[in-house]
Amino acid sequence: MAQIQGLAAHAAGAELLPFHYDPGRLGSQEVEIAITHCGVCHSDLHLIANDWGISQYPFIPGHEIIGAVAAVGGQVRSLQVGQRVGLGWQSNSCGHCEWCNRGLENLCPDNEGTCVHRNGGYADSVRANARFVIPIPEALASENAAPLLCGGITVYNPMCTHGVNPSSRVGIVGIGGLGHMAIQFAHAFGAEVTAFSTSADKEEEARALGAHKFINSRESKAIKEAHRYVVLCGRSTLAGRHTGLSAHLRPALHQRQPYRPPQPDPGDDGRGRPPRREGPDRSLPHGQGQRSPR
Repeated sequence: MAQIQGLAAHAAGAELLPFHYDPGRLGSQEVEIAITHCGVCHSDLHLIANDWGISQYPFIPGHEIIGAVAAVGGQVRSLQVGQRVGLGWQSNSCGHCEWCNRGLENLCPDNEGTCVHRNGGYADSVRANARFVIPIPEALASENAAPLLCGGITVYNPMCTHGVNPSSRVGIVGIGGLGHMAIQFAHAFGAEVTAFSTSADKEEEARALGAHKFINSRESKAIKEAHRYVVLCGRSTLAGRHTGLSAHLRPALHQRQPYRPPQPDPGDDGRGRPPRREGPDRSLPHGQGQRSPR
């Protein structure tokens, strides 16, 4: 089997240098991707610097990957050689625990990050379990698709979780790598979008991306004018529901067991109700008790 060539960090904070490794025999449920594009996520910088204390060197960073399927394992039926695909933060899980069976593979105790304790996408090829390799629509350019595989899903998922729709009011705090995508998603959902930024010169771009309102968070007057709106909307929609769930979810996430909401008191008057059955808090970093690690 040909060796995979890439750029690896050999020590915490070190410059990326040429590196090659033998990937071994292709697993029966794996695919090998010939990489054409890979995004730069801040999580890669955290891993290179070992900010989370989990990096093992040398390793190749990169987890916003686009490429073409170069080889498929014997049990792979969902993908074909030559097909354009994407691979994000996660590359594998056990596939049979209760988390995996519920479609919450990010909470699997045996989940594998694409570039955590393995080599990622700043290379000519990468391997992953076929379940985590996603076909890319032809209408989507590869350079635009790559950032959606981590930064994009980070902001898209909570909007789905909280049911953002044309009657929603969504505030996006920070118009940077994630924020600029969040504005576009919220706008596509039909929500009224308010962008918050410390940079006044981002207003024009924020509005062009779909923001209906822009608030410079360095201006105390603007914040005071928005305060009543923000508090009322936050408490009645996302913030209120999120806070109510978190108190029950933290122990479950810590123990990595499925969330089961408390049952109502049999003696109540029937008007009480338990928290919404929305499952584990998917806004957490890559589902590992923080969001991306993010």
